[in-house]
Amino acid sequence: MTMLVSGVGAFAASSAPEPAGTVAGASRELAAEASRLFRIRRGELAEPVEWTTLDLRSSVLVIACQLAPIRSRAALASSHAREAGRGDAVRLAYALAWFGLERRLTSITTRRRRARP
Repeated sequence: MTMLVSGVGAFAASSAPEPAGTVAGASRELAAEASRLFRIRRGELAEPVEWTTLDLRSSVLVIACQLAPIRSRAALASSHAREAGRGDAVRLAYALAWFGLERRLTSITTRRRRARP
């Protein structure tokens, strides 16, 4: 499948979004955006030019700090479903938070497995 990167919110052409405002739709959107972010960081996709601007980076940092208290993917998806403004900075910050929750969950699970006798 070919994916064109024209901005922060570009998705594969075959992904059909859920109705706006649903938690299931928000979960699907966040998972797709986090997957795309991961592929960019691994070098599989080109980083959009817009990401290099200081304004976008500072906006993402501010929003990500506001999302830091959220501790579960369900709560993050619910927050995303209620979010009114879905600009590039908001979508990227939510994707980073989604990815961070995945990493945190993986590390907690690994520690629990190691702690078992």
